[in-house]
Amino acid sequence: MRGLICYCSNTGNTELTSRYIDKNISNAQFDFYNISEGGYFNLDEYDIIGFGTYTHWWGMPEVFESFINSLNKQENKNAFIFNTYSHFSGNTQKCMYTKLREKGFKIIAAHSLRVPTSYPPKRARKKKKIKDSPNFKEFWKFNCFINKLDGYIDRISKERSVDEVKIRTNVIGFLLSKYIKPKMKDITGKKYVDAKLCTQCGECGRVCTYGAVVFKKDKVTFNKSKCRNCWACFNNCPQQAIYTENVKGAAQYRGPCKQLAMKLK
Repeated sequence: MRGLICYCSNTGNTELTSRYIDKNISNAQFDFYNISEGGYFNLDEYDIIGFGTYTHWWGMPEVFESFINSLNKQENKNAFIFNTYSHFSGNTQKCMYTKLREKGFKIIAAHSLRVPTSYPPKRARKKKKIKDSPNFKEFWKFNCFINKLDGYIDRISKERSVDEVKIRTNVIGFLLSKYIKPKMKDITGKKYVDAKLCTQCGECGRVCTYGAVVFKKDKVTFNKSKCRNCWACFNNCPQQAIYTENVKGAAQYRGPCKQLAMKLK
């Protein structure tokens, strides 16, 4: 069996999760497609498709929704979904489920994995246990999800039926995403660049999936109308040159932290 995992990852947590799933599946070999980087792929070449994303304001990030909208219509193509989150997964799974079913995918498994927060304002407050997720129980449930998925893939390879999962709307997550998320557009505040630290490496522009980072006259500026407050530019700046009035370099989350990398090795 051949599989493809399409993922969206700002700081590496979701990418690491994707590769951990692949390492622990014995009944299929997976290729990977990073939607932030783009490139060619053909869904017809694969027997099962995985979709993974980080949670953004209790739902899917817009770039991931746009990616799903760009896919060709399928006929009951077997698929599984997963998302990473740090505080509240909200309605992310249901959003993914609904959009993918509209595209003709049959969702046979789904899971939400808690990971260390990459949200700089929260990291700046230095909350306790900020690096501990997932805990033992959460990690055990994640491995159970992978084991079940592996079993489902085995059934599919033997042309045996697998039921589609049913995912209910998370009412609180739905309300937050619908009514509060639009008001969060300016929550990041104005972003600045420390000219003494910035090396014009272009990493901030490369990781911004919304085209909000603009290079003009040897200066980095930000298009406020395009920014979706994902903090990718801040978290991925190798010089910690990007900052806001309330959040500076010490709150940066650059790549998966060591404890998560150890758990998902």
